[in-house]
Amino acid sequence: MAMIEFVRIAVLVLLAVVVLAAADLVVGTWWRRRRWFRRHRAEHDVMVAVVDALGDPDLVPQARDALRAADPVVARTVCLAVGRVVASEERTVLARLASTAGVDRRARRDLRSRRWWRRLRAVRLLHLASAGPADRAVLDDPHPEVRAAALIWLADRPAQLAASTARSGPEVGSRVGGPSVAELLARALVSDAALVRLAAKHVCVRAQPPPIGVLGRALDLARGPDTSPLAPVAPLATIAALGGSVPLDFDEFLVADAAAVRAAAVRAIAATSPEQIAFLAQRYLDDEQVVRMAVADVAGRDPAACPLLVELSRDPSWQVRQVARRSLRRAGPVGRALLRRLQQVT
Repeated sequence: MAMIEFVRIAVLVLLAVVVLAAADLVVGTWWRRRRWFRRHRAEHDVMVAVVDALGDPDLVPQARDALRAADPVVARTVCLAVGRVVASEERTVLARLASTAGVDRRARRDLRSRRWWRRLRAVRLLHLASAGPADRAVLDDPHPEVRAAALIWLADRPAQLAASTARSGPEVGSRVGGPSVAELLARALVSDAALVRLAAKHVCVRAQPPPIGVLGRALDLARGPDTSPLAPVAPLATIAALGGSVPLDFDEFLVADAAAVRAAAVRAIAATSPEQIAFLAQRYLDDEQVVRMAVADVAGRDPAACPLLVELSRDPSWQVRQVARRSLRRAGPVGRALLRRLQQVT
């Protein structure tokens, strides 16, 4: 009898647990969802007000009042979220709303925070929801993610970028009160952090007119004894991306010890002096793989180098063969005829 009583109690306890779990799954989920929506209703209402105001100028006062009354965290979140999806003309309205609500003022205060993630959040917010210029001090931030975000912020301010990169020669970096934006940009091109180098290259490609002085200063820094052997790669890649005539002397990097630097120099010279492509292809036909890939990539721009591409199409490295065949395909009728003949033979 005791055993039967024990089994009965165990079954009742198990049933009670199952009933309570089912109740929590149904009622508890409903209650938690209601509490979550109640907590985020203010953010939702402000978001709706701001989005409506971007499409209808008559609703701007209501959006301004909603941002003023909202919690600072809610206002910042709304501006950051909306700024990621709106067009540039709508972002101007968002910048006015953010300024009225004091969002950009608080963000600029966070630029001086000791915590790097706060500075990063402030840079991203000001980039998306502020009409003011990029802060020069944050371009020299000790954390690479913050510096990269600040460079992207600068790239989206064409007037400030043009004024900052127009200086060349001895004036670069000589401004009173710390290094100039041009000097900081040159340092970013030879930074140890890949994220910063990529952001700096993006800024230089976006700048109009091309920042020749910044690139020259970056190459000077790359020649320094304390820099990495691969430091010239980013400035040379930027020169290659700009194309056209760049009045800088960088032929010395064609004989650098690092193969990646020689490859970057080949691409840069091919972009700035297309008449030298055939000579470069002949000279570096038997160099290391990364250099042969660069030669195969640029040789298709000059029909005179197409026969050398046929030789690279038989290279032991499949990466070089693939790049060479793509270049033959882009080289016009002569290259395509050579590629067809090559395919028939192989």
